[in-house]
This record gives sequence, C-alpha cells and structure tokens, in this order.
Amino acid sequence: MKLKILIVEDEPKSQKLLAYFLHHYCQEVEQLPTVSSIEEASQSICSHKPDLLFLDIELADGNGFQLLETMSKKTFLLVIVTGYDHFGIKAIKHDAFDYILKPFSIEEIVNVVEKAKKKIKDLRLLHALEQESSTAKSNQTNKKLILKTTSGKQIVNTAEIVYIRVDEPYCRIHLKDISSVLIQSSLIGLLPNLP
Repeated sequence: MKLKILIVEDEPKSQKLLAYFLHHYCQEVEQLPTVSSIEEASQSICSHKPDLLFLDIELADGNGFQLLETMSKKTFLLVIVTGYDHFGIKAIKHDAFDYILKPFSIEEIVNVVEKAKKKIKDLRLLHALEQESSTAKSNQTNKKLILKTTSGKQIVNTAEIVYIRVDEPYCRIHLKDISSVLIQSSLIGLLPNLP
C-alpha cells in the first residue's frame, strides 16, 4: 500500500529535511508536491486527496488550524509538525493523528509513517467490511418470500422474520411486529427460499 503524503511547510529547511527523510527512510510512500500556504494546501488536498498530511502551524499566510477549519470532512490523517509545544490541545480538538516538535528526527518521521500505514490499512479493511455488511443487509432487506398460508398467499420481507417454529407438517413464521404466519410447508421446503 502506497501512502500519499502532503507536506504543508513554509520553512525551506524543514521542507527539505522532511522530504528527504520521507524519500530516503520511508518505504511505499508517494510525496505530493510540497506546499507552503493555506491556499495551496487547500487546492492540493482537493486535487490529490492525500492519506497523510504533515502540517506546520505557523505559515506565512496564516495559521494551519485555519486550513482545518475550512474543511467539512477530513479524509486524511493529520500530523502537526511545529516548533511550538502549546498547540497540543488544539491539535487534539482537530483530531490530530500525531504531534511532532521541531527539530524532528528520522525515527519520529519513520514511526509516524509506519503507524499511519497500519491505521489506514485498518480503516480501509473496516470500510470494506462495513460495505460488505451493508450490501448483505440490503440484499436481505429487499428479499421477499411468497408464502402459501392456510388462508391463501402472503408476501413477507425476510428481514422481518425473527424465528421459525416447526408445527409439522406446517411452519409458523414469527415476525418483528409480533404477528405470525402459519404456512403450508415443512422447514425443509422453506429453507431454499431463505437468505
């Protein structure tokens, strides 16, 4: 899995050092072009959709938190990289994944990238499982059974079935609304129609 990384930093020395560490010490990363202002960062986030954002707080055109406040939904993990230690509470309120003080070390950068890879992998797996579950529920919700009852035919949504009790040679289907339907079928005859 390749991690797309965006650096938002206006100090040339920090830009170069962070880019160097990412390029030479972190595997499976794609560095997006580094930006140095809030406006450039906003455009880059919209067009490139980074997985991980290294954000300096004190930028030439404002405060990095101003960038975060313009976003309705964050689709990336946020790493605050700053020379100031008093932004911790604000970083937590903006759901920062990590907080690195300058001057940063190779180990700090490598560790945060590895943690981010694991977190993103877990989030993608969770998202896939949720989609699979949602699709299964949708299929189950939309499946209907036409049942031959003692008084004719009745259509039942399979998602409404709570349990089935066998009353040979009939089956009684109990539904969520506390009602039940007596059908003229054995459980073996009914099974192929259930999800």
